[in-house]
Amino acid sequence: MVFLFAFGILVMTFIAGAAAVTQDVIHPGLRATSYAFTVAIQNTLGSAAPVILGKISDLSNIRTAMAVVPFVLVIAAFLFYMGSKYYLKDMDKVAKINLEIA
Repeated sequence: MVFLFAFGILVMTFIAGAAAVTQDVIHPGLRATSYAFTVAIQNTLGSAAPVILGKISDLSNIRTAMAVVPFVLVIAAFLFYMGSKYYLKDMDKVAKINLEIA
């Protein structure tokens, strides 16, 4: 139970970094729209996970369904890693806007 509790907390730690990246590589005038799309997609995919795991559990058993989770997380980590290869190049394309106090 302690492991599951810790996993439940740690599995969500990617959100801050992912949200920051979506804001860093977009034009400042489109950041609100970008974040809205990010949240909508994260919630849509995240809300589908219990349904998918339930279907796998119905077709086989709960042990098999829960064994799928680590593999999906490894795939997600790989995709984040691949995306990180383009981060600096994408940052260079963003318009630089200086904020000033009037």
